[in-house]
Amino acid sequence: PKAAENFMNKVVPLHFGNMERILTESGTKFFIGDKLTLADIAIYDALENFACSRIPGDILENLPKLKEFKSHVEENPGIAAYLASEKFQSISKFDKATLGL
Repeated sequence: PKAAENFMNKVVPLHFGNMERILTESGTKFFIGDKLTLADIAIYDALENFACSRIPGDILENLPKLKEFKSHVEENPGIAAYLASEKFQSISKFDKATLGL
């Protein structure tokens, strides 16, 4: 679908490029300071649910800071436990089908 192509080829690169720039300018592995914050969790959620789990391929391939950021968030013990939990596995998630792919 045309809307999905626009999302994947224009919208995501624009916004993720801005996030990459902001993260680089922060000088740390997180967006605000050197510890995981609610802002980081919100950005992680947007990365994962609106793009990484929906768009085929590695959309963070050319965004090394965002790719590293995503790993740092997922390595947090509380987040890692939640991502591995039955509760998380049972919730509805966005996937490629939501883009008509």
